[in-house]
Amino acid sequence: QPAIGANLSYLGLRGKQPLLTNFDFVWQLEAGIDISATPGTKNTTSNTSDAVNGAVFSRNSFLGFSGTSWGSLLIGKAETPYKTSTDRLNPFSAMLGDYRVIMGNTGGDNRVEFGLRAPHAIWYESPSWSGVSLKAMYAPGQNRDDTSSIVPSGEPDCSGGNVPGSGALPPTCNDGSFGDLFSASLAYGKGPVYVTAAWELHKNVNRTSDLPNLDPRDIADESAYKIGAQYTFPTKTTVSVLWERTKRDLPSDLDFQNERTRDNATWLAVTQVTSPHDNV
Repeated sequence: QPAIGANLSYLGLRGKQPLLTNFDFVWQLEAGIDISATPGTKNTTSNTSDAVNGAVFSRNSFLGFSGTSWGSLLIGKAETPYKTSTDRLNPFSAMLGDYRVIMGNTGGDNRVEFGLRAPHAIWYESPSWSGVSLKAMYAPGQNRDDTSSIVPSGEPDCSGGNVPGSGALPPTCNDGSFGDLFSASLAYGKGPVYVTAAWELHKNVNRTSDLPNLDPRDIADESAYKIGAQYTFPTKTTVSVLWERTKRDLPSDLDFQNERTRDNATWLAVTQVTSPHDNV
């Protein structure tokens, strides 16, 4: 399919207002810029969404408090710690070959279950303590139904990324919608070395549309964890490796349709800088 697209363009503002010693008010507003596309709802063969990516402040936007010695406490919407922990291991980000066609993508859909931007979230980001840093996020499901089958309060889509009815009738959120989200990462980065571990949990993921009888037992927790490392040699050769495991907790008699549990996903990338402006 010949195609023309702006894979990743965005524009934003951020600011900081000192309040006390080592205690600042901080904010950020970020919008996606779909240069080649018409803003509006989108439809693909595997994803139907009411979200408008080109809308004002559709990307990472937040407000909160920050200090150089203790870190930042923020509320808003942002990519999860699980997603950002290994972004630097992905030299094809926003291009053909982006590792998210595999990593964090448990079902092959046109959305990445464990690589999302979480709305209505609160999170903490630590400073670097001798190279060690951590991030932790919680996003309430904002769903008045324990089955995660309705659209969360304040959102245009089901929390799994599709609109109601995308999986099967009746038109409810039964194609990957989930409740509360928990995400955390721990990293060490100093000099040429970077090592990280991350974990994420989605509560009450509704995939009843995967079964012809809409079996209510097909609502279960899904989790993922991964370990990644990167090393840059004096030759400006960077090697990145990543291992990931995903899990969906289902009764044994429903495991035949459990495509979300995957014991091993692996990634290897070798990048060589060839000039100040180029790499292979």
